[in-house]
Amino acid sequence: MERFSLIAVILFFLSGCATEIISTNPYHDVPKFDYTKNKYVFKNVWQRIHLKDIKVNYRLDYEKDIYIRRFLKDKEYLERLINKGEFFIFEVLNELDNYNLPSSLALLPYIESNYDPFSVSKSGAVGLWQLMPTTGRIYDLESNWWVEERHDPVLSTRAAVKYLDYLYNRFNQDLILTLIAYHAGPTFLERRINGLKKSGKKITFKNLRLSTATKIYVPKFLAIVEITKYPNKFNIDLPNFENKKLFQTIELNGQVEMLAFSEFSKIKPEFLYALNAGYIKWATPPRKSTNMNIPLENYDYVKNNINKFVSDFSVNWITHTVQSGDNLWNLSKKYEVKLDDLRRVNAKINSDILNINDVLLIPFEGISENTMVSYITHVVVNGDTILNISQKYGVSDKDIMSDNNIAAGKGLNLGDELKITKIKRQSLNSKGRIILYSVKQGDTLYKISEMFNMKIVDIVELNDIENKPLMPGQILRLILQSI
Repeated sequence: MERFSLIAVILFFLSGCATEIISTNPYHDVPKFDYTKNKYVFKNVWQRIHLKDIKVNYRLDYEKDIYIRRFLKDKEYLERLINKGEFFIFEVLNELDNYNLPSSLALLPYIESNYDPFSVSKSGAVGLWQLMPTTGRIYDLESNWWVEERHDPVLSTRAAVKYLDYLYNRFNQDLILTLIAYHAGPTFLERRINGLKKSGKKITFKNLRLSTATKIYVPKFLAIVEITKYPNKFNIDLPNFENKKLFQTIELNGQVEMLAFSEFSKIKPEFLYALNAGYIKWATPPRKSTNMNIPLENYDYVKNNINKFVSDFSVNWITHTVQSGDNLWNLSKKYEVKLDDLRRVNAKINSDILNINDVLLIPFEGISENTMVSYITHVVVNGDTILNISQKYGVSDKDIMSDNNIAAGKGLNLGDELKITKIKRQSLNSKGRIILYSVKQGDTLYKISEMFNMKIVDIVELNDIENKPLMPGQILRLILQSI
């Protein structure tokens, strides 16, 4: 009897421990089903990701366990890694749901980029999903001097999930083959599969001749799936990412300077750039409207005050110092400015052939006679000199000479008509305006100094980066030369 009682106590104790583990693990709880809305109610994104077990057609337990052990060697790093998905994972899940794809694919950016929108690989793949330029073009992601939408967390997710849907259906909804195709390319995988069929071999993960990188890629993904599904088993503290939207997109009129918007919206510049990583310069593209992702906690303030911000901080001008190979046509494409507008505001240039070190005006909102640049005709009268004419109109004597092809030392003749280029209005009205720039893969101090016409020593001093390497995603403060 005593023996039976002891066994009962032990069993009760063990069952109590088991119950405690399950009840204190919110990720194992079965989510509630709301019958009135005909949908599940999730406590967090982890419940949503692991609502259904993923179907794996190949034995990869051994390979997966290797990477589980590797992840668990540094739990602090693993937990920091998982935290990086906070603002984006909900958006990814929503997009996966739109295509009825396995929700576990929301974990794929951890393997691709550490959920870092600034991530750039040596092969040229960028963003959360490490999309190559060709894939970006296929799925209409824009890439130009102002933007690289493969970096944009929202737009790149739409493209990547659309691509995953194509692969998932092309390979008979086999998740492992989908992952291989995403990493190595669908044509490559198809050739490998056809080769196995011809030789009469089974299509298994081990039989497929894959690169070392792809052989690592799949079990690493399965390891993250396992760890986030059973965090208590691995003694990992998963962050409680609520199953809700954390940022909202707002449409702004005109072009927006990132530093000015950061100060106005009270959003740290590094965070603002991360949410809007597709904007790769100091400002958004010069268009009639701009989409900006902002945290929900800042949304109401921005929405209620945005009109004043746009009127006070719109970007209208910058200058460009001509470099070898520049012409008006490629500059109009680079800055997304109409060629005719470039010609009008730089009327002193008589042809599309430019001289190195010429300084051009770049208008960003279209031009009109009243608001941008007007050309005044001055008729020379008795007593006129280039110096007093320049003082009268507030322009430099060198500009007058240049605009009218007057050689040094040449005098003026009575009745001569001089063309005076006069700026009526500009928003960038200081000689040096501090802006923010997000460092890209391959950037060097020399390249950035050339781009912004700054001395390297000034960039180093302004950002306190002496003897420190530049990193993709790093935010530099630079001085944008205006007129």
